[in-house]
Amino acid sequence: MTNFFTSKGKGSLICWMIIFCCLLPFIILSFFGFMASDDYTLAILYRDHSFGQAQRVMYFGWAGRFASTFLSGLFVKFTDLSRYYFIPALSLLFFTWAALYFLLRSINRTLLGQLFPNIRILQASFLFFFLNLYTMADLASGIYWFSSAIVYQSAFILFLFLLGCLIRRCYKTPSRYTLLQDCLLIGLTLAIVGCNEVAAVFLILFLSLIIAGCYFYHRPIPRVLFLYLAAAILTGILITLTSGVITIRHKQMNNHTSYLNVVPIIVFRVIGVFYCIVKEPLFWITAFFLWMSGVKWGASPAAAGLLPIFKGKNLLIPGLVIILLLVIGTLTPVLMASKGSLPPRSMNNLIALTTVNLLALFFITGAGNPAVVPSLHTLKIPSVVFVLIWASGLMASANYLAAWKSVFSGYFYHAVLEDRRQIFLRAKENHQPAVTILPYEEALTEKIHQVFPHGTFETVNEVLQDHPSAIYYDNEAENPSPTYLNYYGLEKITVEKNNRNF
Repeated sequence: MTNFFTSKGKGSLICWMIIFCCLLPFIILSFFGFMASDDYTLAILYRDHSFGQAQRVMYFGWAGRFASTFLSGLFVKFTDLSRYYFIPALSLLFFTWAALYFLLRSINRTLLGQLFPNIRILQASFLFFFLNLYTMADLASGIYWFSSAIVYQSAFILFLFLLGCLIRRCYKTPSRYTLLQDCLLIGLTLAIVGCNEVAAVFLILFLSLIIAGCYFYHRPIPRVLFLYLAAAILTGILITLTSGVITIRHKQMNNHTSYLNVVPIIVFRVIGVFYCIVKEPLFWITAFFLWMSGVKWGASPAAAGLLPIFKGKNLLIPGLVIILLLVIGTLTPVLMASKGSLPPRSMNNLIALTTVNLLALFFITGAGNPAVVPSLHTLKIPSVVFVLIWASGLMASANYLAAWKSVFSGYFYHAVLEDRRQIFLRAKENHQPAVTILPYEEALTEKIHQVFPHGTFETVNEVLQDHPSAIYYDNEAENPSPTYLNYYGLEKITVEKNNRNF
């Protein structure tokens, strides 16, 4: 079997060092994020209302996203976001990896007969974790902007756990825990539908596709799948009819946009989904090795009874068409309902779920055609070659480069905003209705001068003064909204230069 990594000796040590280097900037960035935009609205909501009242306000007054609203409420109500803004980001990063590890381990134990050692499953989970970060259409709001990330990334995490539980439920002999598994799966289904609209529509189509696939290939259809599908559909209908989706949110969309004008937006968004995936070298490297692993595993006795319906069939093109239709089917109702309004952060879920389906397709395609390349069954690639290939894929990413650049510029960005926060808090304690602050660019220059009093290279200085693209940039203090002023208990913020030269 083709291995993702070597698991012994220097090769393994180098692999873990590469994983650590790739993981480091994303962890550091968690500590440089800062409250922005809707975060202040949420903070005021839970400051002025009880937990239950805030849940009702969000459900009936906006989109009915009860699951993500509940999760965001836990963080806001029981954590001081202004001081511990890193906790949600670190939590999302950890649970994304944990969900991927759970899914891969479920596949390995249930479907592949413990084919891979646990150490390789662990290493592979980090590969898929980085692939998720690299393919995000908007990394800043995907992980580091709380109000957005909790809505979309939590849905992806729940979906991964649902897939793992679904595999364990449908491919294992029923036991006394079957009822408990069904309750857990129904709970996960309801939670995904209650996170956001993109994840809800995708889940309904995905479950329908599984049922249709079983019927098409004359396989027994697990009746419990109909229960999960019914739970998802009924929950979606209930949210639509009872929450503020139609009465409030829909009215604030582009109501005067023609449905015909939405069609090119759908096409553009579909192209955008696949572009975010195929532009990443790590995706192609992972897909290739998954295909090779599928070819070698398909020739083994362990695969004899598991994938008979796929043997000898070219599934790549039909599979790509089905995935394309799945993406179109998800985007069409969402974009039609919102009249084409769908920010990039809303695409993160669909991109991640499409990536999972594409990678599964490559493995199944290889497993269904084990004789396509007979030499693969005995092929052995040197460990050094494996390490070089994976290292190039892990580090050749625009999001990875943006993360490191944002680490340096994000430090000073956070320092400037933290200074402003302290000014606002002192004014609030002293009952001062107005404060004066420096313009962001000037405050940033002062911060850089404090750290580098003798100056630095021009290229480095440009990096430090750039807005950190990998975390959500917010400069609302210079044009404060009433919500922003209310949060800090201020009436006016004046921006005034001091004209100092450095």
